[in-house]
This record gives sequence, C-alpha cells and structure tokens, in this order.
Amino acid sequence: MAKYVGAQPRVSGNRIDGGTITTFQSTGIDDTASTVTNLTITDTTQTQTGNIVNTASSGSHTFNTDAFVVDIDNERIGVGKVPTQAVDVIGENVDVRFSNDGSAPGPNLRLYRDSASPTVDDDLACIQFFGKNTSAGDIQYARITGRVGDATAASENGRLDITVQNDGTEVSIFKMKSTEVIVNDDQVDMDFIVRAATSVDLFHVNAGTARVGIGTANPTELLHVVGDVKIDGTIVFSNQASGAGSATFTIQDEINSANNAYAAVEFQDATGLNMAQMALFNGKAHITSQHGTTGSAGIHFGLGYTSDSGEDYEYMMMMEQDGAETTITSGATNISFDNTTGKITSGTSGYFTTNFSLGEVVKIEGAGQSANNRSWRILEFADAGSSVVVIDRRGAKPTTESAGASINVKKHSNFVKIPDTVNHFTWTAPQSENSQLVASTAYVRTAVANLIDSSPATLDTLDELAAALGDDANYATNTANALTNRVNIDFDNLSTTGEESLRDYIGTMVAAGDQTFTGTGNSVSITHDDANDEIDIAISVNAFDIATTLSGDVTGSGTVTVTDLQNATLTISNMAIAAGTVTSTSLVSAPSLTNIITGLTRITSIQNSDDLIVADADDGGALKKVARSIVAPPGLDEGLGFFAIAMS
Repeated sequence: MAKYVGAQPRVSGNRIDGGTITTFQSTGIDDTASTVTNLTITDTTQTQTGNIVNTASSGSHTFNTDAFVVDIDNERIGVGKVPTQAVDVIGENVDVRFSNDGSAPGPNLRLYRDSASPTVDDDLACIQFFGKNTSAGDIQYARITGRVGDATAASENGRLDITVQNDGTEVSIFKMKSTEVIVNDDQVDMDFIVRAATSVDLFHVNAGTARVGIGTANPTELLHVVGDVKIDGTIVFSNQASGAGSATFTIQDEINSANNAYAAVEFQDATGLNMAQMALFNGKAHITSQHGTTGSAGIHFGLGYTSDSGEDYEYMMMMEQDGAETTITSGATNISFDNTTGKITSGTSGYFTTNFSLGEVVKIEGAGQSANNRSWRILEFADAGSSVVVIDRRGAKPTTESAGASINVKKHSNFVKIPDTVNHFTWTAPQSENSQLVASTAYVRTAVANLIDSSPATLDTLDELAAALGDDANYATNTANALTNRVNIDFDNLSTTGEESLRDYIGTMVAAGDQTFTGTGNSVSITHDDANDEIDIAISVNAFDIATTLSGDVTGSGTVTVTDLQNATLTISNMAIAAGTVTSTSLVSAPSLTNIITGLTRITSIQNSDDLIVADADDGGALKKVARSIVAPPGLDEGLGFFAIAMS
C-alpha cells in the first residue's frame, strides 16, 4: 500500500462508498514500501487546490476513463481519447477563454516553429481540415499554412496559403505574400464572387471564360458591367498591350436593332442636367447641346482642338445659337400637330415662311401633348407656308394634337461659323493617298514641288508656261494643224495623216499619167490610187539600144548599148569635122583638157599670136593647142605652106 506523507485527509460522508475530501495536505505519496503507485479517487465530486506533480519518467495519468489522459512516455495529452498527437481532442467544440478586463490580448493561439536554420518556403504551422470520403478514407479537404517568405534578419517576409481539394487535387485558392495577394494561383475553373445584400453577383470573376462581371454572372467581354457606372477621372483607350487589338469604344443597344436602336453618351453638370449628348436614334447620329431655360447659355458645338488642359480652344468650324430665343407668338390657339405627316400647322398662310427659314428650330411650349413641348428642326415648308415638316433631335415626329391649347412659338436661330484663320496641325498623308483625307500644308507643297519637278525659274508657274506658249489656248490644235501642212523628210516615220497628204500630193503631180522611154516594151507607169491611199509605180524595162547622132561641125553616128540599169556602152563611128576654122574661143585654154573642139573655121593667114592644133602622140593623139612660136619661128609666114593636122 502507498503511504501518505503529510497531514491525513479529512473525509466527510460514507468513507466506503465515497464522500468529500475536505482536507488533503500532503507532500506526496510515499510508494517506497510498495510497487503500487496509483492513486484512485472514486468520489463523484472533488476539489483540487495546488499542483499535482509527477516526477516519473514513464506511465500516464488517466482521469475518468480517458476523459483526460496525460501520456508521459510520448509527451501527449488526450481529451476524450488516448492521444496519438501532441494534443488530441475528441469533441464538438474547443472553447478557449481569457477572462481579463484589462488591455492585454487574449486568448492567444501561438504556433511556433523553433528552427535553428530557417529558410524560404519553410512551413511554419499548418491547420488541416480532415474528413472521411465515401470509401471511409481520411482526406484533407482544406489547409491553412503559414510559410517563410524571407528569413533574412531585418528583411523578414511571410506567406499564408489557403488550399482546398478540387476534383481530388489540392489547389491554391488564396495566397498572401508581402508583395501580392493571389486568388486561384493554380488557375482552375473556380469563380471568384463577391455578393451584396441586394445582388448575388456584385462582383463575379468567371474563371472559365476569363472575364469579369459586375452585376452579372455571365460576362460576355473581359469586363461586363450591368448597371450604371460612375468614374471620377479619365478613361484611356489604348492598343499598346500585346493582343489588345484596336482602341475602340463601342456602345451597343443589345435589345433593339436597326432604326429602333438607341445608344447615347450624355454630358451632365453638377446638378445632373444633360448639357450635351451624342446619340444614335432612328438610324441617325445626333450631336446636341443643351441650352439654358432663357437661351442665354447658348448652343455651342465646335470642331477643332484644345490644349492639354482642355481649356484653350482652336476651332476649324463652330456652330452656336445666334443670341437668345425669339418669341414669335404667345398664347396661340390655332397650332396643331400631325404625326403621320410630321407637320406643325398654324392655320395662317405664310406664318412659318415669314418667321422662319429652312433648317431653323421651332420651339413649342404649352402644347397639350407633353411630347410636343420641345425644339423641332424645320425640314420643309408646306401648305403655302402655314405648315412646316419637322423632326426633333432624335428624328421623331410630333405627336398628333388638335388646335386649341395656348401655345408659345419661339425660334432658335442657329448658324455655322468658320474662323478666318485656323492654326490646326494634321497628319500628312503620303502622295499615293487618293481618299477623302484632309490634305495638310506639307502634302500640298510636296505635290506642287513634284509637279514643278526642278523646272527652270522662268517656267515654274502656269503664267510663265502660258506666256511661253504664246497665250494660245488652242496651242496643241494649232501646232498639229501646222505640222500637217509640212512634209516630214523622215519618210519612214510619217504619221498616217502625213502619208495621206504625201500620196495626195504625188498623185496630183503625176496626174495619174504614164511616162515612157525608148525601146520596145520599156515603160514607167505611176498611178495614184486614192481609194486605197496608195501610189502605184509600174516599171517595165527590156535590153535596149539608144541611137546617137552627131550633127553640126562634128558629125557622125553611133549607138548606146544598155546591158542593165547601171552599165551602158557608147560607140561612135563615121565621125567627121566639117570644113572650117577652129577659133581660139572654140578651144578650152586649160592645159589639162583635151580634144575639145566646138568647130573649125578656115583662115587665110597666120599671125604670130595665133595658136595651132597638134596631135599629141604622148597623150594618145589628143588634140591640143600650142603657140605658133613653138612650131615655127616668128619670121615664117603662111606663104611657106606650113600647117598640117594628122588625124586618124
């Protein structure tokens, strides 16, 4: 038996079946005298003050059959079971409370990994959520893990990961780092949804389609918003990102189509008043500006550009209201409206043509149909000017209404202003451009430079070119006509007109006649065939002889034999010189000429200055004149009978 050491307990009640130990002060249980080391208290109620200290190195303390077990051997504590983990609890709830009215925090749950060599991605602590599957297997369905991001002293970073089972695979759904927070890091088809009190899809990220919806679970674009959107700032459309496509802003009416489609961009002031609008309605685009109730604010629409701050304007074209509204008639009761014809009728001939012009705006106030109390654009006059055909800014016609209401008719006089000078920079198109783009100054100057193309200074303007052409508006025609009146010596390159003119001229010259020459069958025939634009030349040549007869002081006869068109032979026979004298004038005095005698005349005396004719044997017997002094001395006279001519 164990022996109690210290004061003995005071027990009240039945000591056999149980009771209350009211006093138990002991320094321990002395078990040296026995091997029994257990202390069993079977009382139903007991109060313990002080500490129970177990200095044993093995064994366990069990209270009320595993209600609380201390496993000394494995250093485990079990609640409701024998522990298999450091702390092993079976039960529905674990309630940790800290009763303190002060500022100290608590209760605190501290999960501490005491590592001597911490490094990146070390798991610090993990809360696992286990359960059974249909095969009674233990499955971790979710996990929260704290990890080391950076263990460097003074630069420590931490991570917190939340994972769940997805189709039998653990995936990361939420990851917090020092630099980012990642949702769905494993990129599975798992939507991210934020709900509100009045919306189940206040914010819906559809992971399957990679689209974000606000107010919708089925976004059809990368960002799809159902409802009104307010943006305090600037919207920038860009195509700089890869795969972004063109920078396009699209407003689509997904309910109505064709002429029934309506879409608009409205510009409002601080009170929510529409100051301007760009809208699509009735198949037409409308750009409008709101005027003040008295018209003093004006209607203003400009085409141009502004400074970066949007405050300085430079207009190429500007439309604005010309002054305030003008009241034409107040309290008129004869104004009616017709939706079928689109007319506003006054009942007074010339009423509208007198007070309005086409394109101006009629403003109606006081009509019985509220839809008629607006501004109407005049499209045309009708019924002798008593009516106008109109449309409103959306292209709609008036609502049918009979005359009778007290109506105020007013006029807006709108017009277009184009400034005298515009300092506007625009893109310069290439010279190959042939569309409706606006031409910049640089484009025009380049086109003009290309037209001049380094022409000399005296011919680089149209006026100088005209002066060089004699200011003749018909220069080309007149020059062509002048050239047709001239013969082109380059017959191989005559124009059709030149050839015709030449043929006509030759035809006139030959007069369609024939030319012949001596010889049997020898002829040349030239014919102008005007019908076929031709000159026909027929040549017929046979071998022929030409008879030659010498007459006068030298007589004889002979023939010319023609063997072809290039060669001919002349034979002279029976040639004689008539009796007479050959005077010096009949001889050519040039020493190099021979046998030239135009006639011989007989003389009866010889003078010393006379010339004689001799046959030069060294020159084939050619007749030459020589001075008389060479043949006979000057003392001789003709009485000596000296004169001889040898002929053969």
